[in-house]
Amino acid sequence: MVVQNIKYLIAVLLLSAFCQSVFAVAPANTDIKAAATLTYTGLSAPIVVSVNVKVILKTASPNIDVPVTVTVAEQQPSQITLLFTANANGEDAYPLASFSTPSDVANNQPAVFLVDAIITNSVSLGATAAFAQAAAGATSILVPYDGAAGASVNGLLGGDKVVINGAEYDVASVVDNGNGNDKTINFSQPLAVMVPFGTLIAERREVVLRIPNVGNLTTAAPGSIQTRVTVTNSGSESIEVLHTTNVVAVNFKKFVRNVTTPNGDAADAVTINGETYYTDETDTVLATRSDVLEYAIRVIAPLGTSLDDVRISDLVPLFTIYNANSTRLNTITVNADGIVLPLLTPGMLIDDDTGRTAEAIATGTIGAGNTAVVTFRVTVE
Repeated sequence: MVVQNIKYLIAVLLLSAFCQSVFAVAPANTDIKAAATLTYTGLSAPIVVSVNVKVILKTASPNIDVPVTVTVAEQQPSQITLLFTANANGEDAYPLASFSTPSDVANNQPAVFLVDAIITNSVSLGATAAFAQAAAGATSILVPYDGAAGASVNGLLGGDKVVINGAEYDVASVVDNGNGNDKTINFSQPLAVMVPFGTLIAERREVVLRIPNVGNLTTAAPGSIQTRVTVTNSGSESIEVLHTTNVVAVNFKKFVRNVTTPNGDAADAVTINGETYYTDETDTVLATRSDVLEYAIRVIAPLGTSLDDVRISDLVPLFTIYNANSTRLNTITVNADGIVLPLLTPGMLIDDDTGRTAEAIATGTIGAGNTAVVTFRVTVE
């Protein structure tokens, strides 16, 4: 039984070593050094002969994680982040291209790529492999020398993000050990698991796909822009990923109620902040001289997209007088209100904050799916 157990253990160890050799990655620019030694009787010292082989880049398309869809309001920018992870055995540059197909949308601008906030049409990804096993909890890995002195290795340097066995790590620094044989990559986080010899250390980078303006809707229904992204490696191999931007309209409406003599068609009624208002397009609200009218202007941002620098401008209707200090944003008094309506051009900043300090200036931001309501009163002359 003991002999059988020993044989089993040896078999497991041999299989483990075989698997590591099968799945090990030889990094580009690495020297594979092979030496043979000869000895025989009477030889004063062994004779050693060696040959070196330089490993070259084995191109491979990167992995790309892409959000399936986003939703934005018309005439707004659309922006998503693509995660690129290297699969090659060394540094490679990947040209980027995009083609957009709009549906029920017009005047959309072409998509652009940004890497590190700079518009570009390519992205570079580095990669190397472990030169020796690293224990779980370690904060460094020894990697082969890449033939170039300095604090980088095969395109990897301090500040980069890498993926090892599916886990992401921040590279704190790359140290040239000065021996022409290896370098050390130091990480900001400890290794989650043991890293075997030959394990790929692949760079991960963010590539932003941005449509500066999605254009305007051509129908009452939502539209979309399908963007096809093509990525090519230096071996002329290409992959494509698809992304869809849904384009929707902002819900922007105005309502009115007669505060003095409430009336209106129930079919046109809507409740806002506990009060009943009516659409003013069909003359369902009646008023006489000296009646006080209250207008409500409502903005609802689309689900999936926020609105920034939002302003509302309006005029006091003819044959009415503005009621001083009557303007409210989300039921809260506003800044610079007085005898003049604060909504006059260039308009008043609004937001969706229902806890804003009285008379404080609004931020101008309405979060995705959120609502802002401005009300003000006038008296019929």
